[in-house]
Amino acid sequence: MSEHTFDPQQLLSNALSATGVHIDPQDILDGLVWNISGVTPNGFPHSIFQIVNHVIYWQDLFLSGLEATKMAGPKHAEEGWPGEKEPKSMSEWDELVERYKASLKHASTEIKSKNPLLNVPAAESTKRIDILNAYALHVSYHAGQIVLIRRVLGAWPPPGGGHTW
Repeated sequence: MSEHTFDPQQLLSNALSATGVHIDPQDILDGLVWNISGVTPNGFPHSIFQIVNHVIYWQDLFLSGLEATKMAGPKHAEEGWPGEKEPKSMSEWDELVERYKASLKHASTEIKSKNPLLNVPAAESTKRIDILNAYALHVSYHAGQIVLIRRVLGAWPPPGGGHTW
């Protein structure tokens, strides 16, 4: 029987990559036409554009929490859903996609840069792994939503391929 060593950095890295059952969150927006990103399918509460803005809002909050001496989230849920329903231009969409991907790269760097079991400055009871795990779970949750909306809109898979089941 082989002994399995728990590696929190590898676990978090896997969650933010195309490892195992995960779809690479870096790829889920590839090939999506900017004006389709603002379509809200019947029965869905948000467009992809709104979800990406929401994810970026929380990504920024999570990542700042790794170094901040004080952590505070929004007072009301709607504050975590900034922006409009749809982009006004292709350049606005492209900038949002770049911000989203840059945040994912930043998180990957943070995962590898320090021991994830270290406490964060703002709270002795909160470890880096707590924040990075919340980040990864949040990205995964909304990546699934984005894939589902893209499928409903007939815009999945992206050009590089992706799970279709």
